[in-house]
Amino acid sequence: MSTEPDNSNIELLRSGDPKSPLVVTLSFFNGMRGVDIRKHYFDKATGETKPSSKGIWLKEDEFVEIYELFTTQSERIVSFFKDDLNPSELNNRSRLLEQNARRASLDSSWNVTHSVAEWPGTKFFNYIHEGNKHHIVLNSKHKIFKSVSLESGEVVSKILYAYIKAKNHIDIKNSEQIMNFVEVEWGNQVGKVDI
Repeated sequence: MSTEPDNSNIELLRSGDPKSPLVVTLSFFNGMRGVDIRKHYFDKATGETKPSSKGIWLKEDEFVEIYELFTTQSERIVSFFKDDLNPSELNNRSRLLEQNARRASLDSSWNVTHSVAEWPGTKFFNYIHEGNKHHIVLNSKHKIFKSVSLESGEVVSKILYAYIKAKNHIDIKNSEQIMNFVEVEWGNQVGKVDI
């Protein structure tokens, strides 16, 4: 008979927002084995995610019952999430699917290309994302462009791409509007810097 090892939890899944993920682990509790499905939160003091009280710990018989339910009812469950959605539900589902696809795509590769174009205004770059391709377009009409050599364009593109990755991890109401404002204001401020 095996004994309960220290720190024996085995993480099987970490899903959703990196700062408040849903985590599924195989774990021990009071001398029993189980499946723990739990929301985590971001602890600012330690910079780590930690388990919250929001979750459930399943004993073997409970897990088997739920597993059988998911196995036999998977089509019904999937259609529940997809079929007959009202406009609000459809909008929320689309936003969530887009956000998840963007996260997966941004995390999959640092393959970034860049080019130069010109347009009026203070925004000094645009980001184009198609499939697994990430492209940064630098605005040659912007004041800062004069200080960027084409050789350093790749470095600038990677810095801006890191910014885009960070932007896509923000999940607050109106985040797209807020970040668009930040980008325009950022362009204004960069234009005022003496280089």
